[in-house]
Amino acid sequence: MKKLLALALALMMMFALAACGEENEPATNGSAGEPAVTGQDAEQPDTPEPADEGNTEVGKSKTAKFFSQLSGDEYTMEMSVSDPELGSYTTISAMKDDMIYSSIEGDYSSITIIRDGYMYTFDPASMTSMKMPMTEQQTEMLEVDDLISGEGEYATFTEGSMEIDGKKYDYEDFGGERFCFDGKDVVYMVYMEGDEIVSQVKLVSVSNKADKKLFELPEGYTEMDMTSMMEGLGDFNLEDFGY
Repeated sequence: MKKLLALALALMMMFALAACGEENEPATNGSAGEPAVTGQDAEQPDTPEPADEGNTEVGKSKTAKFFSQLSGDEYTMEMSVSDPELGSYTTISAMKDDMIYSSIEGDYSSITIIRDGYMYTFDPASMTSMKMPMTEQQTEMLEVDDLISGEGEYATFTEGSMEIDGKKYDYEDFGGERFCFDGKDVVYMVYMEGDEIVSQVKLVSVSNKADKKLFELPEGYTEMDMTSMMEGLGDFNLEDFGY
């Protein structure tokens, strides 16, 4: 889950960098392709209570069981994100037939579609777009198999509880990545550095279906020349953004 959020944020920053570096051409005629995003603004994160002592577990977790509904090749997730530095925004992530869709709506909005070996990013504000080839390594970094199978970095976790918006939630903590439960359902994902909240994500909805229209490339955008920019940036790697 964190990798999908990292991808969306990284693309948002790359698009802002590109917009500062070159003059935008007038947009061609066509549909605006605004992101279809709904949801309330995310609540501001509360300071967590000291975590209850939890046992370290290895193997299948409640988190893995919850996200096992995404074990196929199709899903849609809507999330509200609250970040002390970036503010609040809503994001929708979806996958279908090896295609990936991600949208952000907040102070800055963008749409990203990965399909046919390319990553397409659209800026509704300037009506400009970018097209970049995806390497096999970059595609593999987006997979959530370890989360679903309870392997790799998601094999070991601690349990505890914390308060969010006046309500106490049990959580499973995977090295600072906390999944907070209301019964059997994940309702919050909280990213920690020590005892401090880095960002808080409210999981609005999860479905094992995805609308195929999400993966259609919107029309009316002017494509930016990314050749020189990408040569300057080098290989795109989510690890450069702390993931």
